[in-house]
Amino acid sequence: MEDLFFLCYPYQMFHFGFSYVGLVFLCMLLIPNFIWTKKKPLGYEEASLKENKFLLALERIGEVLVTLLLLLFKDFNIDLNRRSALLLLVLARQYYEKINAPRKDFFEVKGCGHTPQGDKPLEVAKIIKDIGL
Repeated sequence: MEDLFFLCYPYQMFHFGFSYVGLVFLCMLLIPNFIWTKKKPLGYEEASLKENKFLLALERIGEVLVTLLLLLFKDFNIDLNRRSALLLLVLARQYYEKINAPRKDFFEVKGCGHTPQGDKPLEVAKIIKDIGL
């Protein structure tokens, strides 16, 4: 029997939903700013008047957009049931290279969970048929 190795990982991104990681990032942004407003350095008011207004506006817009994006897309949440596609691919390739067999093949099945034969049965059946098993 030949060794078959299937790699399956979720491929889609940008699903709307609440992101608790985004909330943590927002807190990391706001808490130091709240503390800083209570303990401003001496002479800051005069120095802030000389700050480039265009760069200040870009900074504020960037902070708001990044925070909103992190809060609006649940893809940034840490999902212990879904593995990182890149890390999984690297580990799978390393494991595949260690397999000693007269013939071996490596297949990626995108957009499925941990069981490619259950999530994408037609793709898996086509691959098996194409290699002649």
